[in-house]
Amino acid sequence: MRRIRRRPPLPVMNDLSLTPLVDTALTLLIIFMVAAPMMRHAVRVTLPKGSLQESKGVKEELVVYVDKDNDIFFETKKVATQELARQLQARVGTRQEVIIFIRADKNASWGVVLELFESLRSVKGIAHVVLPTQKIN
Repeated sequence: MRRIRRRPPLPVMNDLSLTPLVDTALTLLIIFMVAAPMMRHAVRVTLPKGSLQESKGVKEELVVYVDKDNDIFFETKKVATQELARQLQARVGTRQEVIIFIRADKNASWGVVLELFESLRSVKGIAHVVLPTQKIN
């Protein structure tokens, strides 16, 4: 007759090490803190230089970009001027005193920027359209 040998039960680990979880969470936090400011400016533009300084209290809530190829971008998507006006009207809604920033490249055509400027001024709810510049050192 065959004998069946029973093994002793494996020891049970009652505690779970949280160190790898905390290390991973902190690493991801650092990565997102570094990457978040880069994701805001997805469209690369070189602003023209100017002597006027923007007021520090104004938050750039809605930003429209015009790149050096005269393409217009809103929320990192290329749009036409008429479509942009419709999108902004829907986005602004019933709010008042909204400020729009046009971050236009210094090599962009002045005609395209002026046409965009006039189009945005016609949208109801927009109080100011701002053309920011790079501060001269």
